[in-house]
Amino acid sequence: MSLETLLEKAASYGVEVDAAIEFAETPDSGLSAYVKPDRVSGPPRIKLTNPFIVKPSDAYSAFGITDTENLENETSIFKLYIASMRNGSIQCEKFQPYIDLLPSLEEIHSPLSMSSKSLYVFSNTSLQGSIISKKLESLKDDFGSVLKYNNRIEFEDYLWAHLIVTSRAFPYKIINVHAKPHLVMLLPVVDLLNHKPNSKVDWRSDANGNFEFVYKQGVDASKAKEDGKVEIFNNYGPKGNAELLMG
Repeated sequence: MSLETLLEKAASYGVEVDAAIEFAETPDSGLSAYVKPDRVSGPPRIKLTNPFIVKPSDAYSAFGITDTENLENETSIFKLYIASMRNGSIQCEKFQPYIDLLPSLEEIHSPLSMSSKSLYVFSNTSLQGSIISKKLESLKDDFGSVLKYNNRIEFEDYLWAHLIVTSRAFPYKIINVHAKPHLVMLLPVVDLLNHKPNSKVDWRSDANGNFEFVYKQGVDASKAKEDGKVEIFNNYGPKGNAELLMG
């Protein structure tokens, strides 16, 4: 599905994107967000309504999980849910345009999905082969612990979901103060923005569990591309290269 399909679906659920923000795909940055300085009248914002946020409760509902008080492996269950939508074993018309637009396992270029022969490039680094192997074994254990909820998933699907969640997820506690600290959520549209450390952004929520992204960095017209647009970024906090590659 296309970017336009995602934005249309988001709008149908009340999502509001600042009129100054445009999304486009470029060879260098992939899907990214831009603004034209002459159209900016205040900090650019994206308001995401609660129903259009991919939440742990969506996963519990899809898998028929009703007792969540003593539930283990919640994050693994959430990853399984994302993987299930990707491979079609769970249908979700609302989130499908977002899921379909996410990069493939090949496009993510993680060491976790590389062949053993290709891993030589990480020799004598913090990502040497033994560390990658241990991480894969740990992920396979996690996968096995939640497979009972959907046995139509392959490990490759789960690995893809792991990389998506670890690179794009936001703390669920932002919109639900009662949530366990380790729970996460995905924010369609908002996560189209690329990550840049030190970008000044604000994440807000209201009593209804809606989410608002505010870009507070300021728009520097001197950084505009030939088309007059300036890219704006999100900030997921400090992440090292190893963390970005491995999840």
